Amino acid sequence: MTSGGSTGRPKVILDHNPAVIETTTPLMLGIPHQASLLNPGPLYHNAPFILSHSALFGGGKLTGMVKFDAEETLRLIERERVQWVNFVPTMMHRIWALPEEVRNRYDVSSLQIVFHMAAPMPPWLKEKWIEWLGPERVWELYGGTERQGACVISGVEWMAHKGSVGKIGETAKLRIIGEDGNDVKPGETGEIYFLPNDGAGSTYH
Repeated sequence: MTSGGSTGRPKVILDHNPAVIETTTPLMLGIPHQASLLNPGPLYHNAPFILSHSALFGGGKLTGMVKFDAEETLRLIERERVQWVNFVPTMMHRIWALPEEVRNRYDVSSLQIVFHMAAPMPPWLKEKWIEWLGPERVWELYGGTERQGACVISGVEWMAHKGSVGKIGETAKLRIIGEDGNDVKPGETGEIYFLPNDGAGSTYH
């Protein structure tokens, strides 16, 4: 897969995982069985591609967008009774930048889960979405592109630990290592390493 989020230019990530369907992905991310899912992102990106397939393999209904538009997103959520959607923070910012009367024009009560990932989320923006939808519906995933491991946090947990990206899942280990190659102490800065339980595979850095 290709990723350019940190460099601006696509770089190849070799995925050494077997080409099998991961049935645990929908469960981990709270995608309901036979859900109505909205994919506002391009399918050449990892998350939109995998999550769209997860919805289809689970017997769900998938609504895609040719190009992201903030108000059109709300219209589709209302029309298709969307239960699950994945955004990047820029999309959430554009939706929040709509006039309040425009946001309130659409019924988004069908939403059960709004996930954001792929880039840092400004705390003020996350707080606005939590105020709007409720903390139980706003979730975050960190580290998914590399498929080495991932952290997940709910809005409820985040409100108690603002700035956190959650805890590592059961399929991997996480270490934060300093320049000397040793684990750093809590509160110190270091580089984040994921290690799958079945050993290193990807060459991604």
